[in-house]
Amino acid sequence: MTKIIKAKKEDLDQICQLFNEYDKDIEKYFLKNHLRLLQKLNTEHGDNPQRRKDIMQAIADKKQLFLVAKEDEMVIGCVVGWIESFNNVGRFDQLILSKQSRKKEVLQQLFKELEKWFKSRKCPYVVVDVVAKNPRKKLYKEFGFDLVQEEMRKII
Repeated sequence: MTKIIKAKKEDLDQICQLFNEYDKDIEKYFLKNHLRLLQKLNTEHGDNPQRRKDIMQAIADKKQLFLVAKEDEMVIGCVVGWIESFNNVGRFDQLILSKQSRKKEVLQQLFKELEKWFKSRKCPYVVVDVVAKNPRKKLYKEFGFDLVQEEMRKII
């Protein structure tokens, strides 16, 4: 049975493993130029000390909610959400599920729990940024998201 709970510092190693798996998976959806830039900015996967620090800060931050999905004490998924202070809009990032556990229901459970948190804090709506070619866009539409704007980039 899958449990959705707040992440704890003891989950850090397993969360980092999930992020590393996600990095390798998501790279195929970036345009080549942007992938090179991403690799230049993120030279280290694996035991990236800055990533570990950022995750620990997100877990400890009361203005964010970092959830994990666990099965048999193993972290199989996670999501992090926060509220923008200037407009009270909910945002989330890194809705991740391990390759071994590609159960759509777990992603839905993670998002529903996060959505409850946003509602309890009176957020008028929720925003997620998605890479243009990421198939996860279809899932977000199933969750009730609409495409509102697109971003274009030029590397300089």
